[in-house]
Amino acid sequence: MSLCIHCQVPPERRQQPGTAFVMWICPVCNNRGDATPSEARALSSWNLVNDADMPPHTCKAKALPRFFIRAAKWGSRCPGCDFVDHGYATIEGARAGWARATR
Repeated sequence: MSLCIHCQVPPERRQQPGTAFVMWICPVCNNRGDATPSEARALSSWNLVNDADMPPHTCKAKALPRFFIRAAKWGSRCPGCDFVDHGYATIEGARAGWARATR
């Protein structure tokens, strides 16, 4: 399992009370994967948002993306300059949007 790309801390598994939804989340900075009833998908999504091979943003800070979900849509944000790309149905879509934005 990969460490958090932002603070190098191992994630912890959390389960939403009263449901089957699980997710992996960084206990320090709250970087997280998708909340899902599938343990395999939860782990896979954690690895997707913590891929050290993601390109850094093209701003002066050269920061790696922070992925988030808002209004049931995924997005990415540069912690260096606050560039935001939002509106994707999946983490994979948000990753593709980040890759396009950093070309």
